[in-house]
Amino acid sequence: MSTSNKRGSAELHALHVLYKENETHLDKCRKLGKEIHKLQRRLSMIEFSREQHSRERAFRAVHKNVPETIRRLLGEGLDPDIATDTGWTLLGIALSKGDSCVEMVQLLLDNGAVSGNGIIDLLFLAPAGNPLVQALIVEASTNLNVRNILTDDTPLIYAAKNKDLFMHDLLLKKGADPKMLDSSGRTAASYL
Repeated sequence: MSTSNKRGSAELHALHVLYKENETHLDKCRKLGKEIHKLQRRLSMIEFSREQHSRERAFRAVHKNVPETIRRLLGEGLDPDIATDTGWTLLGIALSKGDSCVEMVQLLLDNGAVSGNGIIDLLFLAPAGNPLVQALIVEASTNLNVRNILTDDTPLIYAAKNKDLFMHDLLLKKGADPKMLDSSGRTAASYL
């Protein structure tokens, strides 16, 4: 075998060894990438599980009226406007509890819970008959003339239909429009 053939054969062998080493290195990188992906998925599942656990604790705390738990969860970054699959917010649940919910409602409002994002929160107030809670929500609301999409009622009309004079007067004082009509073409005053 000539010297050039030996050199060519040696170079070819060296290239083959480098190729195999690179192939082995690429296989290791692929395996490592798969492991990293698995770890990322597990971490994501753990974070989701932790967030889900916090949500469940928050809803239980509101149901049982335990403001200390809500205060701690809010301090850990809980969104005060979380909702159940059926649309119940923490604030909505607190409002449905009646007289015992004043501290919880105040805590949620102080931490950014939205009360003017829909009629549901305000509608709970009229039948609750809790003037302090009603005043807290009306004060925090940004739209006192929001309409219920099913009945076209405004909070003012709803209060009048339920003969809740305190809520009716409070909404008027805070700027609710008494001229708005419901789906029957009636104003709030026509129900009193």
